[in-house]
Formats: sequence, C-alpha cells, structure tokens
Amino acid sequence: MKIKMNKQGKQDNLIIGILVVIILVVLVIKPDFLFAITGNERIARQNIPSLVDPGSSFQVTYTVTGASGNWGASIVDALNCYDSSGTLLPIDLSDPNGWKGAVIQKFVMISDGGTTAIKTFNAPNTMGASCTFTGNYQFGNKSVLSFSTQTMQTKGKQCASGVDTNSNGIVERTELSTSISGWVAGSVTRDKLGQAIMDWANLC
Repeated sequence: MKIKMNKQGKQDNLIIGILVVIILVVLVIKPDFLFAITGNERIARQNIPSLVDPGSSFQVTYTVTGASGNWGASIVDALNCYDSSGTLLPIDLSDPNGWKGAVIQKFVMISDGGTTAIKTFNAPNTMGASCTFTGNYQFGNKSVLSFSTQTMQTKGKQCASGVDTNSNGIVERTELSTSISGWVAGSVTRDKLGQAIMDWANLC
C-alpha cells in the first residue's frame, strides 16, 4: 500500500533539506564571504614600559581582536623621543653609543601567523628623554585606524632627594629603605625623607 505524503509533510522535508544544505555549506565548504574582513577588527598596542634605561631595547606587543577566517593588516608605528629641552633626538647609526633602534616599525600581520606580534624598539641613549608612540593600522583596504598615543621615558632625571646612589635616574625601594632607616636613627631629616618618598613614588 502506498502512503501519500500530505502537503505539510512535503514542506517539512523541504525545510529540513534546506537546513542540511546550509549546515554543510558552513561546516564543509566554508565560503569566503562568511569570513570576510568586516572593518570591525582592531589591533591593540600593549606592554609599553613607562621607564627604561637609556640605550636599552624593549618589546611592544600588538594584539588583534574581532577577526576571523583569513585576514591581514598593515601596521605603521613610530617612536619619537625628545631631550629635556624638547629637541627631537636624531638617529645616529655611526655613533656606537647613539640611538641605533628603528624609529618606525612597518610590518604586516596575517591570520596564519597568529593574532599577536612582538616588535623590539631601542630607546635613545639619552638620560631623561621623553618618548611618544604614534601609529596606525589598516585591515585589508578598510579604513586606517589610529593607535592611542602612548608615552614612556628614559631614566636619568636628577632626583631632588639625592638618594639615587646608583645614579640610574630613579629612587629604588632599597634606596628609600636606607633613607627610612636613617630617619629612624636620626641621621636623616624628615624633610629629606619626605623628598625621598616623593622621588620613589614619582619614579624620579
């Protein structure tokens, strides 16, 4: 005996068939349009130290969020440093004690390379320099987006308290402890201790 399928049953089967096809497309075929660069992707610049030794190198991390599938982004990031008078410090590759690091980092992040990139910058060999990071990035041909401006300094400011015994430009915790012990023992004035605390707290 043949059983006729009613109209509702045919519609249900059609719907099920369509759903199966959609699932196969998503899980097996994976069309590119499902993973296109949308313009909602972002890159964050991270781990910039607030204070570094003059002439030292340090690493900066770039992290991608909001991306899926195949993607690529071009990045340009610049580090400009100024001395205490506000003069822009030049690059001098001939000076062995000069600033030999790249002022500008230009690189590309691609999906198959992961969502994190680490780049090395060199700080200028100038004590008390103030440095600023400015840069931008672009996913594919979408809009160019700017990183937030971030700053850092090189050690070397003259500490008012005079307790920076190793002359590295900051009052370290051990140096502060010496002043505290001196104040308790009576060899350091309270004003001197107070200035040492201020220098320590402000990274002199």
